[in-house]
Amino acid sequence: MDKLKVLFVDDDAIVHQSLRRVVTSRRLPIELLLTTSASQAEQVLSSTACDVIVTDARLPDMIGTDLLVRVRERWPMTMRILMTSEAEDGVVSSLLVAAHQLLNKPVSPTELLDAVQSASRLRFLLMNERLRSVVHRMEHLPVVPKVYTDLTRALRNENTSNQTLASIVSQDMSLTTGILKLINTPYFGLSRRVSDMLQAVTILGVNLIRGLVLADRVFKTLDPDMYPGFDTEKLWTHCLDVARCCRAAMRGEGAGGRAIEDAFLCGLLHDVGKIVLAEGCPGEYTRILLLAQARNVPLADVEADELCVTHAEVGAYLLGLWGFSEPIVVAIAQHHGILQYPEFSHLSAVLHFVDVEMHNRYVRSSGYAPHSIAPVMSGLEDGEVKFARWKAAIEAELETEN
Repeated sequence: MDKLKVLFVDDDAIVHQSLRRVVTSRRLPIELLLTTSASQAEQVLSSTACDVIVTDARLPDMIGTDLLVRVRERWPMTMRILMTSEAEDGVVSSLLVAAHQLLNKPVSPTELLDAVQSASRLRFLLMNERLRSVVHRMEHLPVVPKVYTDLTRALRNENTSNQTLASIVSQDMSLTTGILKLINTPYFGLSRRVSDMLQAVTILGVNLIRGLVLADRVFKTLDPDMYPGFDTEKLWTHCLDVARCCRAAMRGEGAGGRAIEDAFLCGLLHDVGKIVLAEGCPGEYTRILLLAQARNVPLADVEADELCVTHAEVGAYLLGLWGFSEPIVVAIAQHHGILQYPEFSHLSAVLHFVDVEMHNRYVRSSGYAPHSIAPVMSGLEDGEVKFARWKAAIEAELETEN
């Protein structure tokens, strides 16, 4: 395996030593190039092609974002990652101009190197300049809830207890009430009532709770009256239906706990890009919505024609920035079957199939054109057998009371 060449820019010698130690002890496929200033970093880049540059926001001779702007102009194929503290966290607009990824400090050497490898695997999204330009010109972007940020930070410590995680969510009473109300609906299929957040975290797992926190806040930001034919309540119901049917399909495959959890999260968040586009460029997206209705074609097709990207890619891009796992980000990016690189995963295939099935159930009597299974699915091993099994799992799941 070729080593990932990573240029790290920070004037802390202890951090340099820690990074070297982690790379050596874990035998990571990473070649580290360590510098202490922006001028040194530029000298290295002038003579060595680097895959990734990671820089602190504060350097002795330059602001980190300014260095990354120079890197973008002179070495555009180098992926750019910015490390910043919470006090400096007002850099989102700068991030979209200068960096592909943001890491909130403090971050351990192990977390940093894991994030670098993950970002490198997601470069097909994070370095897509058409996608970045669409996101950058948006008037507004969803604000990640403080509860979400606090949960993410707490999860960095493997010794953090469920009680601590539950307490973080419980600080927001309206959020807690909304999540508990949702969890106790048939969408989650729990055998007993969940009455407090500690129970919720213990039964469902913190990653799913984190996804619910983000979904709750993002889906509530949009004013439905601004967008003709765009019903946020129906969209939320669709996402919940897709989530539980993805979970059912994965269970039917005999998958384990994490795979089932990822499938549910994919369904829950797969259309978050629609909210982001509607909120971020309302005039343009309203026009796209009306075009899709007038032409009677899938919305993603019109998005691809008009924006050269789809809500699937936009949603996945931001979920990648917000720290969701690589399999979830890739599956959401591919859920319309348009984006075929990287290779279509099993999770991508399940999400795409379920989304098509659920959409076609909604439009069956409406006169709108149905969606079709993407051509890429024809290469799926034992595809017809799997499709039949997934369809049966969906049928069985939808027979339960909503």
